[in-house]
Amino acid sequence: MELLEIALFTEDVPITSTFYERLLGESESASDSTAIFDVEGNEVLVHEAYDEAESDPPREDHWSPRSVSTALAFAVEDIGESFAASVESGLTVFREPDDYDRERSAYLEDPDGRLVELTERWTGYLTARNGFASKESNPYCSRKNERKTKRPGQA
Repeated sequence: MELLEIALFTEDVPITSTFYERLLGESESASDSTAIFDVEGNEVLVHEAYDEAESDPPREDHWSPRSVSTALAFAVEDIGESFAASVESGLTVFREPDDYDRERSAYLEDPDGRLVELTERWTGYLTARNGFASKESNPYCSRKNERKTKRPGQA
């Protein structure tokens, strides 16, 4: 099975597309009703919300204003650098970078209220995910252990 696309429905394609353009770079194609962004071979499709007709395909997220349930997460090499670039480009911050069980993450909010996570995985996470049953038995799934990059001011 292969991920084909993530469709995000909105009433304002230009505003939502601008958010994702600042986050992901220029769209591959855009119109008044859609914009398509490539993320390492996967499509993020920003699509105008519509009332479903019987002949239309169902909307994947059954969109309705302020009741969206879709959240996106993007892996980044350096959370500090990516977060700073997001703030600098004017994106809305929901939560600043913080340490969690498996990663250091920051959260943005798109114009429709969807959470967009930027996450820096810690060293050993993939090994941990594939080889250990729990964080208690896994030395890599702990805030105290070494990460790919160190936080500013950390020796």
